[in-house]
Amino acid sequence: MVDYWGPADARNNQLMVSITWSQNAAANTTTVRCVYYLVVSQWVASSAMQLGYTIAGGGATVFNGYAQYAAGTHVVMDYSRTIVHNANGDASVTVTGYVYDAINAYINVPVTVTNLTLPRIPPPVVPPAPPGAPVLSVARNSDTQHTLSWSRPGTAATRAIVQRRENSGAWTQIASLSGDPASYVDRATKANRRYDYRVIRSNTGGSSAWSGVVTVYTTPAVPTGISATRTTGGIRVDATSKPPYAASYDVADGDTVVASGVALPWVHENPNAALPHTYKVRAKRGALVSTWSAASPTVQLTAPPNAPGNLTPNGALVSSEAQGVLGWRHNPADASEQTRAQVQMRRPGGAWSSAEFASSAQSKTWPTAAEMLDEFGMGGDGLGLIEWQVRTKGAHPDWGAWSAVATADVAAPPVVTITSPEDPLDSAYCVVSWLHFQSEGRPQSAWEAILLDEEGAELERRSGDGATSSVTMRYRLEDQHTYRVTVRTAVGPIWSAPVTVDFAAEFVPPAPPRVLAEWREELGCVQLVVGEGDPGEDLRETIAVDVLRSIDGGVTWETILEQADPNLLFDDWESLTAGLTTYRAIAYAETGASATTDYVARADSPALWLSGGTGFATAARLPYDPSIKVDAARARSVQRYEGRPYGVPYAGEQLTHTVDASGTLLEDDDVNATIIQMVDLAQTEEPVHLYRDPDGRRIYGVIGSVSLPRDTGTPEGAIWQWQFQLEETGRQ
Repeated sequence: MVDYWGPADARNNQLMVSITWSQNAAANTTTVRCVYYLVVSQWVASSAMQLGYTIAGGGATVFNGYAQYAAGTHVVMDYSRTIVHNANGDASVTVTGYVYDAINAYINVPVTVTNLTLPRIPPPVVPPAPPGAPVLSVARNSDTQHTLSWSRPGTAATRAIVQRRENSGAWTQIASLSGDPASYVDRATKANRRYDYRVIRSNTGGSSAWSGVVTVYTTPAVPTGISATRTTGGIRVDATSKPPYAASYDVADGDTVVASGVALPWVHENPNAALPHTYKVRAKRGALVSTWSAASPTVQLTAPPNAPGNLTPNGALVSSEAQGVLGWRHNPADASEQTRAQVQMRRPGGAWSSAEFASSAQSKTWPTAAEMLDEFGMGGDGLGLIEWQVRTKGAHPDWGAWSAVATADVAAPPVVTITSPEDPLDSAYCVVSWLHFQSEGRPQSAWEAILLDEEGAELERRSGDGATSSVTMRYRLEDQHTYRVTVRTAVGPIWSAPVTVDFAAEFVPPAPPRVLAEWREELGCVQLVVGEGDPGEDLRETIAVDVLRSIDGGVTWETILEQADPNLLFDDWESLTAGLTTYRAIAYAETGASATTDYVARADSPALWLSGGTGFATAARLPYDPSIKVDAARARSVQRYEGRPYGVPYAGEQLTHTVDASGTLLEDDDVNATIIQMVDLAQTEEPVHLYRDPDGRRIYGVIGSVSLPRDTGTPEGAIWQWQFQLEETGRQ
């Protein structure tokens, strides 16, 4: 908005025009609005008043006649006009206006604005045409590098996108190139792949169509698992693993290429029947050729097999009661399967005895090794060293060569007898002993002992090599429980049948311990004396005791001492100060057997006791005339939900239990706590204190501080107030 003032007339009247505008960029126009203000310095009246204006050459006299104006500012005209900008978006406007008294010249005020420049409207930006679609070509540099080139028809591009697809999978962007490039080098290709490429160009006007898809292949992988099998009229060559994009294959027999550009499987027709044949294969895709594969097994059209190999057993010890199994590997010269096998066996230096089997199986099994030897006429118990060998027959009518001679040592399995533990057993640890026997006198080479509970669950397993005949199990037995021991021994790989013995652990107990417990009011604790009982001739000696405490008549027990000396004196600072505290002493013998004695100690302290420090041994006796308040609560809340008229109650796990206590003390009281004792108690390093009172309460908790304001004095000394709050936490 702009304001322009015309000159003042003789009576100091002025005409002002206020110009505003709005633009329409799409129409390339500006609408100009002119509001004319007449500023009158004194009252004016005329019968021949004229008002007029022009905006960009267009206007009119808009009033001619009687008019009057009081002193002040008056809007006399308000007109608008639309201006068309030129092709460059430029425009200006000239504006005039006047107010004129034609008779008395009471008022004569013009205003003129010449060539007011309007804001420029930028011409619209016309985007370029999209680029033309590229024509793509791809040149191979190596298996790992390919150069892409494309044409750039039509409008210039500002970006090119290159996409690649591997092995007919999904398209992936591999390059986004600025400007208008015409090539790109892909350095991320691999052998044995198919790659498809396409390119698209773009600028601010849009994108071209994708180029046509160009496909390239890399060198195929080497075929693997080459097989050669006799078939009617020749030998069939194939591979178990063929590269996916190979178009054809070359086949070599030895070093001679016998086929080129063929598909697999391929049949080598009419090969030389007198020669062995071993084949290699390579894959091809156009000019791309893999290296030669590993060789196939050798095939001869028809020939007796070679001597079998991998004979088992060979040099092994074999149980006469285990399955008798002879195994070998058929070794054909012509790739034909085994059709028959012949086994011969003898004692070292003796005559061979043979058996023949019509089977392709490369093993023979008997129910036991002893029965196997019987079939070959070994006689007797069939034990001892043997020699054996095998030959096989394939498609050729003749037998192949005999294998090398294998040996086996046939032995009876050992027998084991358990000699300990005895039943019942008065020991916490089980000693397992046994006797080993083998009919040929072969020594024990290994052993295994297992301890199980009465349900058959394994508790411990021990094993080792050599002639050991006894082992102590590490598991501690429990009195009045039943157990089982299992033992077996071995001669080489031949194990005996396991044998078992059941036994009960029945321990002779120690003498019951002696117990004496007494409340000591001057200390604030129970003094406990435990002594070893007299074992006499029938009981065992005590080696240790456990001491337990119960403040609820034996319903629950708290451990005070574990595996302590059997003779001891102990101050219990956690007993009740009013009521019955039960003590239990458990004496243990070396075997783990136990004997128990209970003793009840009565306390009737009239005082309140606050304890802390190590073992709660710092104890303060407070007269039981204080103010006591106990608060207890559980965390609760009410949650409100939409659609329910009342809140929903919840109770949490958190509990609170506090005791507020306050009272008085004399400064020089010989019976109750002193001020120094209270200060020491408040400043102990241990976080938990113990509260006990004549109502039988015993509460573990935390106190923040002990307040000790000094009151007036008496003939007996100064009076001190004391106060504390304890929040229950548990003993921790």
